Amino acid sequence: MEKKANEFKESKKDSNEKQNLIKLIMGLPKELKPKFIALKKISDQRDELEMQMQKEIEELDKKYDKIYEPIQNKRAEVISGIRDPILEVSSYLKDYELEPDKKDTKEESEGKIDVESLKG
Repeated sequence: MEKKANEFKESKKDSNEKQNLIKLIMGLPKELKPKFIALKKISDQRDELEMQMQKEIEELDKKYDKIYEPIQNKRAEVISGIRDPILEVSSYLKDYELEPDKKDTKEESEGKIDVESLKG
């Protein structure tokens, strides 16, 4: 029902625009009328392509929103504390051939702040 009402509004709007355009064209000098009509046609073609492009962009946005969803959920879980960040970090450590933090030797730990002792 609402769709038909919107279609009616659009067709009425289009009809009014068409009437206004005809009035405008009729008021133009004879030599400008063909140019104006040609430019209007070109403009309409461009508008049609623009609408098509926007529709495709919208579809791509929806597609990638679905693809990003699991990643965004993981991120939110890490931030909120639901997910252990070590699960995410450990794969990076392996990728970069690093090892998880182990107890530093005395020489390595000099000048470093012990974060665990600050947690208290």
